[in-house]
Amino acid sequence: MYTEAAKAAQLVGEFERMENLAEIALQQAKTLLDSVGIYETKIAWLTTQSRRLELVKLGLYVLKILGIDLPESPDLSDIQQAMATTNAALTGRKIEDLIDLPLMVKPEPQAAMRILSSLFAPAYQVAPALLPLIACEMVNLSIKYGNTTNSPFGYAGLGTILNGGFQDMESSYQYGQLAIRVLQHLNAPEVKAKTFHLVAGFTIHVKAHVRESFNIFLAAYQNGLVMGDFGFAAEALNVKCQYLYLSGMDLPSAERQIAIYDKAMADIKQKTSIKYNRMTWQAVLNLLSPCENPCSLEGEVCNEEAFIAECLEMGDRAGTAYVHIMKLILCYVFKDYPQALDNATRGEPYLDGLTGIFSVPNFYFYDSLTRLSLYPVAANAEKEQHLLKVASNQEKMKVWADNAPMNFQHKYDLVAAETARVTGDISQAMADYDCAIKGARKASYTQEEAISYERAAEFYLALGREEIGEIYMKKAHYCYQLWGAKHKLQHLEKAYPYLQAIKSESAKTRTTLAASHTSGSNSSEVLDFATVMRAAQAISGEIVLEKLLSKLIKLAIENAGAQKGFLLLFDRGELKIEAALEIEKNEVSVLQSVPISNGNLLPITVVNYVTRTQLDVVLNDAVNEGLFTKDTYILENNPKSISCNAIVNQGKLIGILYLENNLATSAFTTDRLEVLKIISSQAAISLENALLYQTLEQKVEERTAQLASANSHLAEANQEITVLNERLKADNIRMSAELDVTRRMQKCYCQWNRNSAKLKG
Repeated sequence: MYTEAAKAAQLVGEFERMENLAEIALQQAKTLLDSVGIYETKIAWLTTQSRRLELVKLGLYVLKILGIDLPESPDLSDIQQAMATTNAALTGRKIEDLIDLPLMVKPEPQAAMRILSSLFAPAYQVAPALLPLIACEMVNLSIKYGNTTNSPFGYAGLGTILNGGFQDMESSYQYGQLAIRVLQHLNAPEVKAKTFHLVAGFTIHVKAHVRESFNIFLAAYQNGLVMGDFGFAAEALNVKCQYLYLSGMDLPSAERQIAIYDKAMADIKQKTSIKYNRMTWQAVLNLLSPCENPCSLEGEVCNEEAFIAECLEMGDRAGTAYVHIMKLILCYVFKDYPQALDNATRGEPYLDGLTGIFSVPNFYFYDSLTRLSLYPVAANAEKEQHLLKVASNQEKMKVWADNAPMNFQHKYDLVAAETARVTGDISQAMADYDCAIKGARKASYTQEEAISYERAAEFYLALGREEIGEIYMKKAHYCYQLWGAKHKLQHLEKAYPYLQAIKSESAKTRTTLAASHTSGSNSSEVLDFATVMRAAQAISGEIVLEKLLSKLIKLAIENAGAQKGFLLLFDRGELKIEAALEIEKNEVSVLQSVPISNGNLLPITVVNYVTRTQLDVVLNDAVNEGLFTKDTYILENNPKSISCNAIVNQGKLIGILYLENNLATSAFTTDRLEVLKIISSQAAISLENALLYQTLEQKVEERTAQLASANSHLAEANQEITVLNERLKADNIRMSAELDVTRRMQKCYCQWNRNSAKLKG
């Protein structure tokens, strides 16, 4: 009764009363498990109070009385021994086989699993050296005694360690996937929030695009709300916000989501997660709009000095590392390289507090770029140190890039380009800059595409190749605008005044990456989802190409507010118009295969640009502003608004959707463009299916024709065989008769010979 009363007091926040009740309960406890239950209530209380060091010490004490003795400050040999023990326990099994373990029934190891699980989050922040021991012990207990409700969290925890501490990306990802499968198998919603949080935050980005974690974070938050696991619910939102920022999502969309999630964290009173989140939020705000010091996280929502002081006081290594990473990135983007290096130097000793998180590779990326930017003005001894550190960082980045190129290859390539620049390898630098730009664009890391263009531009300008340097700088300006970094745009325009001349042009000529910046996120929550879903569903199930093309062009024009549109597909490598619709004529034509060069039907330069770059183009005033004002079609037809979208599936350009509005400028609003993105995304998949179906139909028709032809030839052959058989029968009869006559003649001849012999005798 006292144990239950203590739990109730803890839940309603009466902490002094909880302590008194817990002490009485401990005095009356008759078994080890009775005591453990009371300590669990104390641990839950310390968790709500963010008293992490006390929590870790109490948890280690409880584990010790359960027979598990973990060192409070483990060294490298302790960690190596723990990993070796787990690897030995796994001998003869594959990671995925652990789903088939029996259920854990003994109460003591179940209690130990609960305590170990409760230690993971606080140890991550204040005692990261304990993490490998905690994760390994949870997996060892599962292998020895069977799976229990906390086993999925243990598997996800080991996946976290294998990523961050050992760079074993394959095993890390496998343990993350195992965690999800075991969670589903056991139907254990009470650990879903924290398990999903670990899987999304620490194992997805090692093998897949970081944006694939977004929906898992959201599921973790939603489950945490339902189950009362508010700590992990808030932490899932906090880390998702970090990843929104680092993934290259456009800053206005990211800021809207961060603000919404900040309120959600406040609603469940998770102060620590809010403090972390506001670091990210302030960094985004510094980029979005001018402020006195863009490299300082002092502003509307954040006080960096107070945050750092609190982290140091509480031993929060994760918070200390994270604030310096955020400042490192801002200092580098705004080219305050000495301050960037200072933050890298201050933050690196605390990186163990961020084991396995996506922020860590970003730290090494920006640390390398900072050192290479400082290289030309450094003393000789410092130059050598910088190159050695960059080489060390690149070794780590190479492992990440080999396993998840969509997240890391372009980062590796940009650092390689900068290294080639400072060491004088001009041709290698050129090649690596282009690889970095292309890779960042393909993976939709808009901010890193912008940085790559900016560094390449500076490289060419330093070589005296001003024309190409200015082109690259304009592209950098364009990408920063696409990212939404208005403050950085001002910073760039101040350094390169000629960018001011294209500012208005860039503002009204918006090019968005074909790959959606909102994959797995909720950035389009402002849209009318009913409209979007009806549009997507209308085309998702259609595999007959003619019907699909008709639906697509109608839906596109209806949802975009266009007057006419064309859908272009490739035919033997040449783009041809396969669907066309003009509102005035209200007549859809499909599968006419009209070459785009026939007549003056649409602006070919726009189409060629989209074909070559796979980037979408939106012209809000096509005649007067933008890059295509001299196109023949635009000069002769004076279109007002133009949208030209690349239809891409798995990196392959399937076709192009061209839309036009001649009634108003800026007709294709943000909401309409977001709907077009979704329609284009679904169209890419449906078109691939329809084209495959059409190909199969054609093959069936060809095969049917071949079979019909073969049957016809077979019938003719059968007729010829029948005639031959008749002839053969007639020949056989004739030959039989002739043979009979021959035999008779032979017989007569023999008889005549005998008669002749008698006469002679």
